[in-house]
Amino acid sequence: MLQNGLYEDTLIDSSKVRIFNANYACNREPNAIDAGLSYPSLAVNVTLENLKEDTGTPKYIRCDNGTEFIS
Repeated sequence: MLQNGLYEDTLIDSSKVRIFNANYACNREPNAIDAGLSYPSLAVNVTLENLKEDTGTPKYIRCDNGTEFIS
């Protein structure tokens, strides 16, 4: 099972950085970690497509339904 998370932190100059993390739930091994000052849904799609090419398609994907995924 692939588990996704999007995290946000503030830099010393008060700008925000967002970090997208995709890992396997069974061993918490990170498969993809991407960071940027913004991380729109298109970037999530690109990261997951690249991960699919590298490791294949998982049977399940679990997502945190936080505010970043509300349209």
